[in-house]
Amino acid sequence: MTIYTKEFIEGVDQVLNSNTFLLEAIISYNDSKQATADMTVFAESGDIEKQIIKQDAERWGNYSVSQRKGKMVKPNPILNLTVLAEADALLYLRSMLTVEKTIGKFWSPYSKAMERSKADAILEAFIWELTLGQKWKFYTLNIDFCYAYGDKSSKVKILHYFEDEYSSNSASLIVREDNKAFLLLTNGRD
Repeated sequence: MTIYTKEFIEGVDQVLNSNTFLLEAIISYNDSKQATADMTVFAESGDIEKQIIKQDAERWGNYSVSQRKGKMVKPNPILNLTVLAEADALLYLRSMLTVEKTIGKFWSPYSKAMERSKADAILEAFIWELTLGQKWKFYTLNIDFCYAYGDKSSKVKILHYFEDEYSSNSASLIVREDNKAFLLLTNGRD
């Protein structure tokens, strides 16, 4: 993880009390319908679980060895991608650090929200580092494509990520014009 990405992710972790992940995929930049199809293929591929398990092992170790064999993504996921204009995307991402209520539903259970100026500096560096100066699109996604705490299945061992409805659960997608994409997941709660 590069320096500015790490600073943003760790900031979100602290503010939201989250285990935040930034996953990589190839998603269409030019066509929103194709982006949804590409995201569905990515979700069904098992790569979400693989990347989360790898990052978790490097950062926290929350998932035990026995849990690592579970499924995080529900079968036949239905993904809804909602594009946000760049200005709204920046507000949304900044609200992960400041918990402003202008956009997004984020909260800081331990009152660790950042000052706006600090959050802006971190966000600017993070976006620059991810996009490499390329054009980019931002989507929010429904989170119900993944299992949450409380979900049960008799057919598969579940690897939970998202928390209950009072949490700062989110899934968002940044797609560069070269089709490299970053899926940002948060699950903050008390």
